[in-house]
Amino acid sequence: MKNKKSQELKQHRIKDNIAYNQEVDQKIKSVYDSRNYSAKVFEYNQKKALKWQGWLIVLAIFIVGCLLSVLVGYLTLKIKNKTFNEWKSITWFSIIYGSILFLISIVIGYIRNKHAMWFFNDRRRRYQKTLQDEEAKLIRLRKIFLISSILIFIFSLILYIIFKI
Repeated sequence: MKNKKSQELKQHRIKDNIAYNQEVDQKIKSVYDSRNYSAKVFEYNQKKALKWQGWLIVLAIFIVGCLLSVLVGYLTLKIKNKTFNEWKSITWFSIIYGSILFLISIVIGYIRNKHAMWFFNDRRRRYQKTLQDEEAKLIRLRKIFLISSILIFIFSLILYIIFKI
């Protein structure tokens, strides 16, 4: 009797696994094997590309970060401490600001991967593209934060190397 129940459970698991694999394959075919696949990919690539508005946002985030760094440097100018010697807090604040932007871009990438995992209903497919508008917007947003953080890190490096701050 115990053997019979285990055989039934095994057959039930096999049927569930087959149904699950068929569902995942059907979802993948609906995304990648459609007649308008090339048009869908072209539209997806257009939506995830940074346009002039995105570059203005990157520039605005960079300028705000630089101005905040200078403001923090000015406010900490009178502190008598070895860490905040003269204008050193500009570099420290810009590194912290760039790190926060970089962490935001990592979180956005994690959210995109989770969304793909839920879309395909398969953990192994979390890095595949779903070719949806929401995913393209998340990728564009991630690019904005990543480029901004790179610019802030370059700003910090210039302050550290050239100006010895």
